[in-house]
Amino acid sequence: MTGQRLGKCIVLCLLRWSCLSFAWSDAAGPGTASLGAGHVRKGLPRDAANGTDVQSNISVPCTALPPPRYGYYYVDRGSGISLGSVLVYWCQEGYQLVGSERLACLRRDSTSSWSHPPPQCQAAAQPSGTGSRMAVAASLLSGAVILALSVSFAVCCWRDRARKSRGG
Repeated sequence: MTGQRLGKCIVLCLLRWSCLSFAWSDAAGPGTASLGAGHVRKGLPRDAANGTDVQSNISVPCTALPPPRYGYYYVDRGSGISLGSVLVYWCQEGYQLVGSERLACLRRDSTSSWSHPPPQCQAAAQPSGTGSRMAVAASLLSGAVILALSVSFAVCCWRDRARKSRGG
């Protein structure tokens, strides 16, 4: 059983949904208070300032989330479990994030939950060595072609010079 004093009311709750509110009067004089007849109300306690149920003003936190395996998160806003908290995730080098990078603690109906499922960190695909082997082979081949063209150009130039010097 929990008790709560709201203004000139005492609220006793056995369960969240079964509360009794007792109002009292100071009519008997200062320092004395008596329960007023007919002021007993069953139900959720009311906040006189805004007319809402006190229970609806109490936020239920989201469940605490562990960091993903091979990853981390930091709390961008809030306490990390309170309504409105925002978590930002990232992964260690060599891993990639699968899922949402940002999660927010939101209220849906009467419960709080995270905006997305917690993300996972999966091993990033490693580039294969095939591409670099192909690049080396292509550069060697192009080098050989350039060398062959240079030699043939030199041979042609040498022949022309030899013909001019003989024929003169």
